Amino acid sequence: VIAYAETLPENRSNLAFAKSDGTLIRSYPLGGQVLSVLAWSPKGDIVAVHMSQRSDYAGRVTGGLKYLVNVNTYVMRQLPPQLLLYPRVTWSPDGRSLAWLGTDGQDANTSIRLQVSDAASGQTTDYTATLGLSAGEFLSVNNALWLPHP
Repeated sequence: VIAYAETLPENRSNLAFAKSDGTLIRSYPLGGQVLSVLAWSPKGDIVAVHMSQRSDYAGRVTGGLKYLVNVNTYVMRQLPPQLLLYPRVTWSPDGRSLAWLGTDGQDANTSIRLQVSDAASGQTTDYTATLGLSAGEFLSVNNALWLPHP
């Protein structure tokens, strides 16, 4: 199964699933206007998705919605929302947790936000202050990996 951002009218996108030959299995509408990032769980049974909410007037990102979608049952669970610009998501190697990273778009000084969510309960802890990455200039995360302990 392939998960991807399905292009919709008016510069919007959403989650869709297809077979390896490209045949659409299912379009899966989620809240938000643009699928920003997705990541498969290590077992390949859950897709984590961040959907950006954009202002219809200005086109600016005004919010973000986080989802976990089980690809066997198509049951969706929403996690606590978070405004992230240029978000990244990565699963822990054991599939128990997810790290959500991105630029905090709420302040004049930009910072990198880091939240860790428990995949089973959805409980989310904010580690932004612990990470301590902020600057007067724009910051963004280009890639994120969760490495196993040595």
